[in-house]
Amino acid sequence: MITSEQVYNSIEKKAAERGDFNRWLGASGIGHPCSHYTSLAFHCAFDNNFSGRTFLIFELGNLSEDLICNALAKAGIEVIERQKRFDMPEGKGHVGATIDGVAVYANNYYLLELKTSNAKQWKELHEKGIKAAKPQHFAQCQFGMELTGLAKTLYVSINKDTCELHIEEFMYEQPVAFNLKMLAHRVIGREEGTKMSTRPDYFECKWCAAHRICHGHQTPRVHCLTCAHSKTAEGGVWQCGRFDDVEIPKDTLQVGCEHHVYMPWMVNMPVLGYGEYYVMYQGKNGRVCNCPTGEFPMIDGEEAPNMMTSALMLEKSKEGAL
Repeated sequence: MITSEQVYNSIEKKAAERGDFNRWLGASGIGHPCSHYTSLAFHCAFDNNFSGRTFLIFELGNLSEDLICNALAKAGIEVIERQKRFDMPEGKGHVGATIDGVAVYANNYYLLELKTSNAKQWKELHEKGIKAAKPQHFAQCQFGMELTGLAKTLYVSINKDTCELHIEEFMYEQPVAFNLKMLAHRVIGREEGTKMSTRPDYFECKWCAAHRICHGHQTPRVHCLTCAHSKTAEGGVWQCGRFDDVEIPKDTLQVGCEHHVYMPWMVNMPVLGYGEYYVMYQGKNGRVCNCPTGEFPMIDGEEAPNMMTSALMLEKSKEGAL
């Protein structure tokens, strides 16, 4: 007998085969209300672990874009430049926006942003407007206008339950866009961002995929992007400071090497000290020295206690032993 769980599991398996190693900072990420999350996501620090049902929701959203565009065309609104990517000029190939399209109507050109909503979300959006109801979407559009040079956005959200459309026009706001650009610069420059809340039980944090890293003691995934030696470079590539800023091959990025040391801001433990090849933390069960295999840093003339590779730290953190 065919079951929904069988379908969900198959979707999840296919997604796992594709991998989720996204190394590009898009407009939706920049608009996220928690810039600490944005930084962790850009460095692929955590697994999203989306369910098969969630992937179907994403796909439904993609299919709805064609539905909305066809409806707009019947009203004389032409849609061009669909799914076109615009890089941020100063983003070194790591930052940009992929737009849903450009809407053309009565000789006016709009950035087109297409979304789906459930009945509750749509009602709030319709009553309050995008800026109050969907600030992340508003920021995403502001960044998109910054990169495309368009002065107006046409935002369309379809109610998945009733097929009602919410259509809203709004203008480019330079101060908002400028702040988003500065945030993008900081993120690709390896800054940690700011947590939207320091409370683990904060309602938006509780359901966040980065919760165990941000508020708990689980350490991030181990690969080049979470390593203190890595950094962004022109052309969308990454370099390794440990080895004279050599470009890191793409197939190496998602596995790292034995010299991996976590960026300290990614580890939710107090930093007691650090050197070129190690970081010392205060764990709940004593001091932890994160250092590469076979390297034994000396601190105050003594061998560092409780030395752990990043891979061992990750394993221990999942067991709650750090």
